[in-house]
Amino acid sequence: EEEPVKPTSKVAPPKPEKKRPISSEELLGTKTKKKKPSSERTENWVCSDILVRIISKQLAGGKYFKRKGVIDRVLDDKFTCEVEILDSGPGERDGGDILRLDQDDLETVVPKEGKRVRIVNGKERGKTAKVVELDKKRYLATLKLEDGSILERVDYGDFSKAA
Repeated sequence: EEEPVKPTSKVAPPKPEKKRPISSEELLGTKTKKKKPSSERTENWVCSDILVRIISKQLAGGKYFKRKGVIDRVLDDKFTCEVEILDSGPGERDGGDILRLDQDDLETVVPKEGKRVRIVNGKERGKTAKVVELDKKRYLATLKLEDGSILERVDYGDFSKAA
């Protein structure tokens, strides 16, 4: 017994697209990205007088990899800075080199509880605080600003040890 052949379904012709109105911003190319009002994060985080760790293995053949330094000044592009390399340990005299580095080659330094930090990203950017508590599993910290207010769940990348 043969099964009846099912007729092939017809493909519907494509519907014409509805045209939407074009804004003057799109015509002029002046469209601005809208940010969340509560979000005060910026792409650049480097600021002077903080400790940073070099994470670039390519730099000088790895000579400075994992070394710490202090940002002396941030250049006009806001992503490049001059870093003075610190001595690698007490009694060592191998620091003092000044390097011009991009922020992608650096990471923040998270100090022990009770130490001073500078907030490098977010609403309180630029302010100094003290580390109250570190959540090492989630990479978050609780910070106390100089005015006494407490910031909770601050990402390790959003603050660095003050120089």
